[in-house]
Amino acid sequence: MSRSKRRGPTAGAAPVSASAPPRSRRHLKKSLILGLAGSVVAVAAAWFLREARPANPPVRTPGKTPVNAPVPGNQAAASPEEAPPEEAPPEEAPPARPVRPRVFTGEAGPWGKLEYTRISIEPPWDTLPPADTYGEPLWFFEHLTRVQVMGAFEQVGLTPAEREAIEQRGTWDEAEDGVVVSPPREVIIGLSPQVRASLYAVLSRYHGNVLQRFPTPVQPEFLEDPQQTRGFAPSTLALLKKLIYSRSTWMVFSDIQTLLLETADPSERKRQIALTLRNRTYVVSLRIEEGSDIEALERYWGYPGRSKRLEPLLRSLTRVAGGSSLDIVHLLPPMARRRIYTFPPPPEEGGPPARDCYWTALNFFRDPTDETFRSPERAIAALRADYQMVQPPYRFGDIVVLSSRREGQPIHAAVYVADDLLFTKNGRSPRQPWMFSKMDNMVSYYASTQSPGDHLETTVYRTRIPPEILDP
Repeated sequence: MSRSKRRGPTAGAAPVSASAPPRSRRHLKKSLILGLAGSVVAVAAAWFLREARPANPPVRTPGKTPVNAPVPGNQAAASPEEAPPEEAPPEEAPPARPVRPRVFTGEAGPWGKLEYTRISIEPPWDTLPPADTYGEPLWFFEHLTRVQVMGAFEQVGLTPAEREAIEQRGTWDEAEDGVVVSPPREVIIGLSPQVRASLYAVLSRYHGNVLQRFPTPVQPEFLEDPQQTRGFAPSTLALLKKLIYSRSTWMVFSDIQTLLLETADPSERKRQIALTLRNRTYVVSLRIEEGSDIEALERYWGYPGRSKRLEPLLRSLTRVAGGSSLDIVHLLPPMARRRIYTFPPPPEEGGPPARDCYWTALNFFRDPTDETFRSPERAIAALRADYQMVQPPYRFGDIVVLSSRREGQPIHAAVYVADDLLFTKNGRSPRQPWMFSKMDNMVSYYASTQSPGDHLETTVYRTRIPPEILDP
């Protein structure tokens, strides 16, 4: 059977025929490495790039346990899901969701009353990766044969025509320990939302499928907002609507490679990359009115060396007719105040590890910062030694840790600010900013990235000894 040649700049191998013997393990690993190079670049598009364990996230190739995986997982491939009816369900648009207000007021509490404005922030355009580094779509199936992969396609609901197109015109790399498939782009584009969700749920079980494991969240209403989509070609928005799918409680997107390959205009491709690297966050203000309890606000927002210095500013705002609002950036300690809404510089080659969520959480109250917390192992050891688990109500500066129940390892940490608002740095990538996030959003997204049968545990820690802070 004939095979189309690879179209992307990261071609992994020449096509094979249906009767060709399995490729060597060395050949498949080469294909995996080349394909993953594009996927690793693309995964920076994910809104939450996971801090997978207290080390760099291991990337598993067929037949090889990652050398930096602290707890070996189940190496066997998961069985495909139960077969749906032979005919795929009719193609439908993603379910409509209520449009959330851009400006809203949070729950009142000991922190006072917070006012939120939803914003999105993206890296400087001169730091965006070139479009040609993303490569082409590759689907990795560890420990499966070609026949089993075709069976999986049938079980998740691909139509006979779609399966035939992949079989006849896709590119296949086969070895004893897995299969890599490069499907025709028209098949990817034509998948119904339901089939895409089922197929990508299967793909997310295999470590090579980075974009399916860590998809980019997309608000469907965003695609209808002229302010958010200003400058985008109608063709980009139309294709995005076809490519988004449901995952848990999220609408997500995994096909940046397909989107880029379908676009000829370099400027439009740049906008597409920026879009997938866009993070949703908030501008947050503390509402101060004539009757506001300034002493209570000092107790909540204060910390050693700083609480009394808040009183003059807060009390002055009570004398503003009609009340006033104070950006809570002014209430953050120095490290967070200097970094909120900013992107870190690229790490130096051969230098220390980049700053991540653990460095951010452990240094929230420290000035100067402790750079040994660039090591996740060092940060986690300090968390266990110097902090204690607490129950609600949480306080300003508590550390929220998400852990894999199956592996017993932390995967993310963030700082509790107020009203379930967190200060976070998601991943080591210089394209991920320091920003605010809501706790339910963070927890539900990380939960959606877990392997089938795994669950997240949320634990909150508080320092045993109040930190000493120098706040110039």
